[in-house]
Amino acid sequence: MLAGGGLVLGIHASGCTRREENADFQPNLWLTVKTDNTVSIVISRSEMGQGVRTALAMLVAEELDADWNVIEVVQAETQDIYGSLATAGSTSIRDLWIPLRQAGASARLMLLQAAAETWKVDATQCVTVNSQVIHPPSGRFMSYGDLTRVAALQPVPQNPPLKSLKNFRLVGQSVPRLDNLDKVTGQARYGIDQHIPGLKYAAIRQSPVFGGAVKEYDKTVVLGKPGIHAVVNLGSAVAVVADSWWQAQQAVESLPIHWQGGDTTLDDAAIQREYRTLLDQPGTIETESGEFDPSIPARQVVANYEAAFQAHATMEPMNCTVRLSDGLCEIWAPTQHPQYARDQVKAKLQSGMAKIMGKVKDAIGVADDSIRLHTTLLGGGFGRRLEQDYVLQAVDIAQQTGLPIKLIWSRSEDTQHDFYRPFTSHRLEADIDTQGNLLSWRHRVVGPSHGRSTGGAHLPYLIPHYRLDYHVKKIS
Repeated sequence: MLAGGGLVLGIHASGCTRREENADFQPNLWLTVKTDNTVSIVISRSEMGQGVRTALAMLVAEELDADWNVIEVVQAETQDIYGSLATAGSTSIRDLWIPLRQAGASARLMLLQAAAETWKVDATQCVTVNSQVIHPPSGRFMSYGDLTRVAALQPVPQNPPLKSLKNFRLVGQSVPRLDNLDKVTGQARYGIDQHIPGLKYAAIRQSPVFGGAVKEYDKTVVLGKPGIHAVVNLGSAVAVVADSWWQAQQAVESLPIHWQGGDTTLDDAAIQREYRTLLDQPGTIETESGEFDPSIPARQVVANYEAAFQAHATMEPMNCTVRLSDGLCEIWAPTQHPQYARDQVKAKLQSGMAKIMGKVKDAIGVADDSIRLHTTLLGGGFGRRLEQDYVLQAVDIAQQTGLPIKLIWSRSEDTQHDFYRPFTSHRLEADIDTQGNLLSWRHRVVGPSHGRSTGGAHLPYLIPHYRLDYHVKKIS
């Protein structure tokens, strides 16, 4: 259930509750019509610059016949009642195309019926436009905000009819993005902008190789310096907590750290050599169609290609703010997968690693409502923020210090410890007849994951013979 009064239920719920003391109209989980005519829409996906806050709001506003100028958006809290909150694979519109339109359409019918009841007319004589219900025969009209109390008393349509595409007035049009003004005036709040009382800042140095761990370090080098509060061992990293991030970063850079373990022999050149060798060997066939006729005169063309490791390089480096107090773990994170982050934090608090967490919860039995994760704006994501390593690190630092902290990775840490787009090698062979037509296309892939990830398994061209084979070669 969302906070606030009015009518509250899920889009598929069969019952409702009413709170007459609050005149705002909340017909479902996704929207609230306020008495001042503002329409507040809940956005359940992460905004990282792709415009999802505007796009999803358009779906509701379209079916609601709302005035775009009175729309405001609020970020969904990390609650499972909204379904998946993960923002990945360009699925936001596809997943919510019907549910959000249904939410808007149901609310519109309830508002329309409220006006008809108020005027004692047939609802079929009324129309909606720009957050108003109009009765054309009499010329009467009422704003949605004036109808909230009566609308909350109407039955909720379970399968409201949706507009046909030809009647769309918002979807498909260019409209001002709802977050433009906040961004250009500096009012938008990203994870890195979060501030809470008593906040301290953490900077981090992580093992320079995959799988490495902290062996030893001399924290006396930085402890006692102005503004430095703590030096924390995270197992595969060391963090310094200070009054400012710059103090913390300078201190952690000067800290003598000795590392152990991990793969110190792995490098791009070695991976490249191994992958190129595998290109000369037949791989596992992923897909093959047709046969190549060697009797047809043809020339063969062979080319090798490589896709390098690539960091996501988001504009905003990894960061997370955590406060532990009064049985509550509160987190502010620019994350693409808040439910996964919450669940990982819960598992961490329930593990033996959480002994110091007595002030929040016993190590066993962490309640769902003891972890509150707030999704902030993301300064870029591109898939990187589906991983929650930075969130768990921030929680760990807050556990060990007992301080409210904001962890910010430096740009070098952010780049070196990204989850890279994988290195892959490709060999393409084609047989071309004397007229320039493709007779055969053979594609071999070497990479750390299954060959279907290349997309080459579903070539959209008609070629007499096509084959894709692959080698899966893990690199760490």
